[in-house]
Amino acid sequence: MTLLILALVPAPNAVATKGARSGLQCASYFIIGLRGSAQAMNDPLGMSGVTGVYAQEALTVLPADQTKTYSLPYPAGNVSLKAFLPSVNDGKWILTIAIRRLVRMCPGMNIGLIGYSQGAMVINQALPMLDAEERKAIRAVLMISDPQSGGDTSYDATVGADNGLPNTRVGGGILGRKVLPADIQDRTTDFCIVGDPICDAPEEKTPDWAVTVGLFLWQIHTQDYPVCCQELLVYRAMAVAFARRLQQSPSSPPVLKPMPPLPEGFCPSLQSGVRKAGTPTALAGCGGRPAPDVKEAQA
Repeated sequence: MTLLILALVPAPNAVATKGARSGLQCASYFIIGLRGSAQAMNDPLGMSGVTGVYAQEALTVLPADQTKTYSLPYPAGNVSLKAFLPSVNDGKWILTIAIRRLVRMCPGMNIGLIGYSQGAMVINQALPMLDAEERKAIRAVLMISDPQSGGDTSYDATVGADNGLPNTRVGGGILGRKVLPADIQDRTTDFCIVGDPICDAPEEKTPDWAVTVGLFLWQIHTQDYPVCCQELLVYRAMAVAFARRLQQSPSSPPVLKPMPPLPEGFCPSLQSGVRKAGTPTALAGCGGRPAPDVKEAQA
């Protein structure tokens, strides 16, 4: 188990807010935040409680005039059989499209991903959909309480809820264990607090949905991540480590292929974060048509 944190972090500088609600624009550093189940696009940074807190802390380290943030407008559906899995499916495509556009529109930009709960699961499912060259531009990933956490991996960071000290994770994601591609693992942190039933579940099999709904209300999962843990301020250390990673550029620029088409009939809108069947989008091809070239100039 690799832990990148657990040293007390000095007090941060003033929080950077410039570009906090920007769209897909070029910048040296670009943070995409994915909120959790049923969370609205509220403050901080339009990413809601947990994701926004971590992104805001990361901004204290990054240069304000070179950094932009973007709250991914995916559904973030509630925890129900009808809403949750379709939301994750839409989210992984919306995130994949956004990243594919950014890496072509903004050569040399470093992209960071922060997701909490359902948002972390979206990241986990989207990263394998990108090719290795596209993933080069993703310089930092922070998945917080991922329902498909791989458990005890080279990139997990697990702490005790009572003291914030390093701990060993025995369990994994409550919805199965999914390990990221090897080429992104050294830039990823899979953060879980021991006892959180969402990322530290004792069994790999998927439980009944009725049980899952109850587990998502547990205090560790719903309340501890924005404040973890006591005087150690682990959440701040996690965010700072994420920001430091984000500032490290790849040794060579990505060699990108043309953007592939979307699945037949899938046309997401990055404005609403929902499907709009048959509606053209500037981000990728719709209905199986090839994606258009993206020729926007770098800002």
